[in-house]
Amino acid sequence: MVLLFVYLIVSFLFLCLYFFTSSLASSLFRADIPQLAKVNPEFFGVAVCTIDGQRFSVGDVQVPFCVQSCSKVVTYAIAQSLHGPNKVHQHVGVEPSGRAFNQMCLDERNHDADIYTIRQLKKAGKHVEASKINARPAIPHNPCINAGAIMCASLVLPEAKEDVRFDFVMGIWKDLCGYHPKSQTLRSPTFANSTYLSERASADRNFCLGYMMREEGAFPNGTNILKTLESYFMYCSIECSVHTLSVVAGTFANGGTCPVTGKKVFDNSVVRNCLSVMQTCGMYVHIIHNYTYICSDI
Repeated sequence: MVLLFVYLIVSFLFLCLYFFTSSLASSLFRADIPQLAKVNPEFFGVAVCTIDGQRFSVGDVQVPFCVQSCSKVVTYAIAQSLHGPNKVHQHVGVEPSGRAFNQMCLDERNHDADIYTIRQLKKAGKHVEASKINARPAIPHNPCINAGAIMCASLVLPEAKEDVRFDFVMGIWKDLCGYHPKSQTLRSPTFANSTYLSERASADRNFCLGYMMREEGAFPNGTNILKTLESYFMYCSIECSVHTLSVVAGTFANGGTCPVTGKKVFDNSVVRNCLSVMQTCGMYVHIIHNYTYICSDI
C-alpha cells in the first residue's frame, strides 16, 4: 500500500513537470539546420529511467529525433575509453568557454604559458632549456562545444574506414540504450541520412572550426580533417526516442552500467569526467548564471 502511494505521488509530480514544461516545447525549436526546421515543433515528451531500470514516460516519447549535441558526451566518453583521459585532455580541455557553442575561439592559456616560459628562459640566457620546450597548441575549451566535439570525433578509431568507425559508435549507442532485438519498448538507435546531408551542406562554421584547429596544430598527428568532420555530422544525426534516450541517461547515472541490461559500457572514471563536464560546460554561456540563481535559493 505504501509503495502504491509513493508511486502515485511520483507519477503526479512527473505529470506536473510534463505539463509545466510542455508549454516551452515550441520555443525550444531550432532551425539552423534546414532539415530540422521540418520537424513538428509540438512534439514533446518526458521520460526517466532509474538506476535500477524502472521507467516512466509521458508524451511523444516514441517519436524518433536526432540526438544532435547529446552525441557530444557519448563521443567524449568513447574517446576516453579508447585512449585514456590524459591523452584526450591533451587535445580538448574541460573548462567552460563562456561563449556560444559554435564560436571561433580556442583555449590559449597553456599555449600562452609555454610561450611566456620560453621568453623568460631566453631572457635569462638559457637558450638550450628554452629550445627543449615545445609550446602546447591552443585547444577547444571542452567537449560540449562544437570544436571540442569535433576534436573528440578525431580520436575515435582514426585509422579505421568510415563504415567500421560508424558501426563501432552505433554499437556503443545500442549498448547505452539497452537495446535488444526482442525488446518491445526500447527501439534501436537509427541514422537520419537526410539530416546528415542537410547538416553537412550547412556546416560552414564547423568546417571553419576544423581548419582553425588544424592550423593551430591541435589535432593528433595524421588526422584527416574531412573524415573527422563527416564522422561528427554522422554522430549528430543518430536518432533515438525520448524513451530510449532516458536509458542512456540512466546508464551514465549508474556509473556506466546500463540499468536495463546490466552491461558495463563505460568505466566509472570515464563517466565521472563526462558528468563533471556536463555540469560545468553543458549549458554553454548560461551555466554560471543558472548556478548563481540556484545557489541563491539555498
